[in-house]
This record gives sequence, structure tokens and C-alpha cells, in this order.
Amino acid sequence: MSETLYLKWRPARFRDVVGQEKVVDVLMNQSAEDRFSHAYLFTGTRGTGKTTCARILAKAINCRHKENGDPCGVCPTCRAIESGDYLDVIEMDAASNNGIDDMRDLKEKAVYNPTEGGKKVYIIDEVHMLSTSAFNGFLKLLEEPPEHVIFILATTDVQKLPATIISRCQRFDFRRIGEEEIAARCLYVAGEEGIDLTPDGAKRVASLSDGAMRNALSALEQLAAAGGRIDADAVSLRLGLAGSEGLLAAAKAVASGDAAKALDVLGALYDRGVSAPNFLSDLSILFRDAAVVKAGAAADLLGAGYKKEDLRPVADGLGYERIVYSMTEIGETLASLRQSPNARVDTELCLIRLAHPAGRTPQALAARLDALEKKLDDLASRGIRTAGTAAPAPKIREEAAPAPAREEEEKPSPVRPEPPDGPLMPVAYRAELLRELRGAIPLLPYTQLQICDILGAEGRLVLSCKSRPQADFLGDRTVLRKIREKAASFAGGDVTVSVRVEGEEEKKEDPFLDLLRFGEENPDVADVR
Repeated sequence: MSETLYLKWRPARFRDVVGQEKVVDVLMNQSAEDRFSHAYLFTGTRGTGKTTCARILAKAINCRHKENGDPCGVCPTCRAIESGDYLDVIEMDAASNNGIDDMRDLKEKAVYNPTEGGKKVYIIDEVHMLSTSAFNGFLKLLEEPPEHVIFILATTDVQKLPATIISRCQRFDFRRIGEEEIAARCLYVAGEEGIDLTPDGAKRVASLSDGAMRNALSALEQLAAAGGRIDADAVSLRLGLAGSEGLLAAAKAVASGDAAKALDVLGALYDRGVSAPNFLSDLSILFRDAAVVKAGAAADLLGAGYKKEDLRPVADGLGYERIVYSMTEIGETLASLRQSPNARVDTELCLIRLAHPAGRTPQALAARLDALEKKLDDLASRGIRTAGTAAPAPKIREEAAPAPAREEEEKPSPVRPEPPDGPLMPVAYRAELLRELRGAIPLLPYTQLQICDILGAEGRLVLSCKSRPQADFLGDRTVLRKIREKAASFAGGDVTVSVRVEGEEEKKEDPFLDLLRFGEENPDVADVR
């Protein structure tokens, strides 16, 4: 029976380990000087080389022909440890041997001297699975181990280990392996095995491995079983993943608000065998890359193999708020798919919500506002004005007697008609003043504002709005002052401004504002009597 790739190409020496240079350097230095600790703790995500390095360290501890701290790999001791026949290197799975009785058995056997000489090494994998009583039983042995015993603990969840255990070990954190390192290793293995793997296919495999070399080599073996050339499209097709073109089409449809097209893309991918979790996971990664492009970060941060120019339409079409909303929505949908009776329907509903974000969350509201602002900017760039935006005041024509001829022609200055002396102002004057106010005061175009009583003999301006927050905005001292100044310029005299909400009493301008205005206009006055 042929050996699987990740076992066949498992590193046998420290220098063959990929992506863990900092850990390897320390262990090789200790091995070269024969200064080993009595306990090691290897922690990190799956597939990053914890157990592999533990076995290499066990060989280095007992090898008598080391080369610069690296085990030779050819002596009887190295070969016996590699084949699992060395009696003094014991591997223990804590997931299935996690009770206090297992710890008692370990303590009884650990006191015996090594049968082969050298050191007795215990490799305890998934050590976080030990029970509380087992940890308590193991602690005493770890505190004062026999001189001939070395423990190597490996775990993917170091948070579950008691602090008393961690403090008695030399801890080494194994990082996720970089995609470039995984891709290079996959290309090397493929070359040695006669597999036709292209660089873009290797990069696609690396992006799917989540930083684990074992995942990458397992995927490579599955792809090689189908035969033929393995490029990025072949990886997506054979592993049931959404290809880059399909994902980009779906993302662009979401950005443009075209839910129908997004659903068509999803249907086509379903026909190819793409599962709902894979589609949503890949789409979430694409949105993440779009956010990176929007932020102007380096192309090296793109994790899905896209180019900046491919993601630019998605990044510009969505904006930060909608990207955050989209990723949150996808995450919630992914979490619910585990219990969903129909994953496709839930995925389709997710796409519809992404294309047409409803006001269910602050992120969704912000996304809708962002979309509206983009539409307004687009209309403004084309010279189209919408309701509520500042527009040029309509010209008011007046018939006047022709002026006498002059030697030098002077340009007539614009003349604003005098407002009537009556208590109310005609509708035309109200509309003109309202346009001027909206053009002069920021945010005022977004306020549902009406002018009730205006000017006249009393010099009084009453503004009416729909809600109390709008009235509070208008009642701000700075806003009221701008309104008063604009209305006074319009009327040609002093004006008193008051604000009210429909159905409520008027909120008149605070008389204290007159004192504040007086102080601003006369800063040199020190005493007023």
C-alpha cells in the first residue's frame, strides 16, 4: 500500500521543517550543546509541525552522531525512533488516555531507566484533553521528574492547560505557515512525485490550507488522484469550490444591487457542485480582500489570489460600511447553515440581503446611507439636482421704467423685491428663502423644514419641522445665528427666529443669544451697566 503524501514527506530533520525557523533554531542550539530541558510545550494550530518537531527532538536527544544539532537520521537509534520501534520514546494520545489511572501508570513506568540508554522521552499529544484529576496527578511528576525522563507536550488549545503545567515547561509557539512557503513546498513535492502542478494551482492550494502543511499535502494528493494538469481552476472544480470568476461576478452583482444576477451566479456554481458553506466562505474572503484594497494596503495582504484591479469595482461599489455589513451577514448565515433544512435557500436569502441591505442593524443603515450618498454624488456629477439639494434661486423679473441714458454704461446690480408689509409672506418668497437657507447651512437640506409665518412688519420668522431631533438641530445657537443672518439679509432688516415641531408650541430664540451676539460683536467692552 502506497504511503500518503503528508506522511511520506514528513520532515526527518530540523532543517527540513518549513515555516518554523525560530523554533527550529532554538532546538538545534540546545541539541548541539546537549543542554535539554526536562519538559517542552509545543502549541499551535493543527498541521504546523508540532508532533513532527517532537519526534525530531526525540531523535536529537538520543542520537550519538548529530550534525550541528541535527540528528543524523541514519544511525540505528534514529531509524528505530522514526519507525516507532524505539522503546524509550513513548507517544501517548491524551485524548484517549486522559484519566487519573493513565497518569498513575505513566508515573510507575517513568521511574525505570531507559532500556536503550540515553533518555526516555514521553511525547503527549493533545495534552489539553487530560482531565483535572489527571493534570493534578501529572503535576508532581512534571515538577520533579527523574533525570533520565524528558516530556514533550503538544496541544492545539493551550488556554485549557493549567498555569501550573505551563510554568514548568519551555513553551514554543508554532505559527501558521505562510502561503508562499506552503506553495513552494507543494511545488517541490509535486516535482518529486511527477504531479503536474502549476504555480497558480499551488498558490490556490496554499490559500485553502489555513496555514497547515498537512492540509495542503492532503489536498494535493486528492487533486493528483484525478490526473491531468492542476491549475487554479482545476483546484476549484475538483474540490467543489467557487472559482475566482464566479465569486467576482457574485460580488460585483452585490455591489451594484443586482440580486437577480447574484442568484444566477449562485445557481451556476451549485450546478458545478459548489456547496453553500464553501461559497459563502470564499465570498467572505473576497470581501475581506476588497476591504484591503479599499484601505490602500499592499497587494501582499491579498489572501485569495486576486489582483487589485479585479477587486477595485467591488471595493468602490460597496465602501467600508457595506463590506463590514456583508461579512457580518455572511458569518451569521454560515453559523445558521449547520441547522438549516435548506442551505441553498438560506444562501440565496443572504445574497438578497447583501444586494439590498435592510435597516436591521447599524451597519446596514450606514450601508444604505453610503449607497444613497454615492447616488447623490453621481447625480451631482452629471449636473442633475434632486429635491433637498441647493439650487440656484429663481430669477424674479420686475417691470421698471427705463433708466435714463448715461455716458458710461453700468451693470445693474441684482435687486431683490421688497417683502410685503403684511403679516405673511407669499409662497414664492418662502420658497426662495428656504432654498437660500438650505444652500448656506450644512445638513439643512436633509431636514424636513417648512416656513410658516415669515417676515412682514414684525420681522418674525417661524420654522416648522417634522420631529424633535430636527428642531433641536435648528435650535442650536450656531445654526440659529446663521438662519437669522440669512433671513435678515433677505428681508433687509432684523429678524427674530423661532422653531417649532408640528403639533407643539413654538420654541423661540433664546433672548440670551442677544447678549452673546452683543459680546461677540463688541469684544472690547469690559463692563455693561
